[in-house]
Amino acid sequence: YDVVCRRALGAGQSSGPSTAPGACFRLLQYEFLVVKCTKGDFEGLELFVDPYFREQFQIPHPTEHYAKLLESVPEVYVGSRVHLIAIVELLCAEVSRDVGWRVISSLK
Repeated sequence: YDVVCRRALGAGQSSGPSTAPGACFRLLQYEFLVVKCTKGDFEGLELFVDPYFREQFQIPHPTEHYAKLLESVPEVYVGSRVHLIAIVELLCAEVSRDVGWRVISSLK
């Protein structure tokens, strides 16, 4: 195995909502491990490991819906990039809805 610690600095640019796969993913700031299998049946397999995955999506005073969704998110993520991006996109969309609702409420 080759293991690399990566740091994403959230350097992606956002000029508004994007439907491009991974758009939200590029805006986050976090650290994670990338484990590459170098031999055997799993040679070439790349796994992403984030020991604090759920924690990174906690927000103060979440809606009941978001709190339930977050409970289903693994505390530690171990999996492929494709699955990671899908989970992050879903969580970002839900956070956006949750925060958007609060902004609208506070403006009334």
